[in-house]
Amino acid sequence: MIGVLDWGIGGVDALVRLSRAVPAQYVYRSDSGFEPYGKVPPDVLAKRLDEVGRELAGRYGIEALVLACNAASAVLPRLTLPFPVLGVIAPGVALVRRAVADGARNIGIIGGEGTIASAAHRAALADLEVAQAARVRIVARPAQALSAHVEAGRLDGPEVDAEVARVARALGEDGPIDALLLACTHYPALSPVFARHFPGVRLLDPVDLLIEDASTRLGGWADGRTESAWIVETSGDPEATQVHAWRAFGVSLGRVRKSGLDLADDPIPARERG
Repeated sequence: MIGVLDWGIGGVDALVRLSRAVPAQYVYRSDSGFEPYGKVPPDVLAKRLDEVGRELAGRYGIEALVLACNAASAVLPRLTLPFPVLGVIAPGVALVRRAVADGARNIGIIGGEGTIASAAHRAALADLEVAQAARVRIVARPAQALSAHVEAGRLDGPEVDAEVARVARALGEDGPIDALLLACTHYPALSPVFARHFPGVRLLDPVDLLIEDASTRLGGWADGRTESAWIVETSGDPEATQVHAWRAFGVSLGRVRKSGLDLADDPIPARERG
């Protein structure tokens, strides 16, 4: 069995696409009962991910885990799980490199607060920015509010439009961009809004390369099935998870279970909540 983990419903798209590419049994955990991963200190987040990964291994026997979340993927090197763990930072970096190879020179990156603060993408792409021949400019800005809109089922409208407009202004302060990395798995649900505010800009979705990577690395974990099956559970609200996954991605999750690790296990003191 393969586990797929995200703070909320953003990873549902990755779950569906991965289940098509690698037929197997999956368990998807939405950890929305916990503090948004983008607002969690790295050491606390790594501890939480280790806890969830071990719980999924103990309960379901998962043999690999896909972190369908950029904030979670940013702390992947800190994890101590005893099985393969795939994230979306490396696929995002590879997509940017492909875009640069295709002629892009002004790259925007948007993600949650934790993802942008980690500078994980910028660090992995530092060689491009210092190479005189490439003349690449990379600008990263947080867009934490956008994932909350998607979680609430708001995919358009005045609030979403205003927030994307704000992000566009922030990214364009030093000049226009020609490619935009969506460093949050929630953001592809807002692609039509991005297209309006970033006309002519190439949108880069890391899940595209995550699926390629997973197909290669996890193909051996598949159990000979020709079709996938999945279990879905959440530390948050099961009904909201069902409804909002349908609104955001048009995916019917079926029954959503309540997971064992919920807010009662939250290690973040109340005074530190965002």
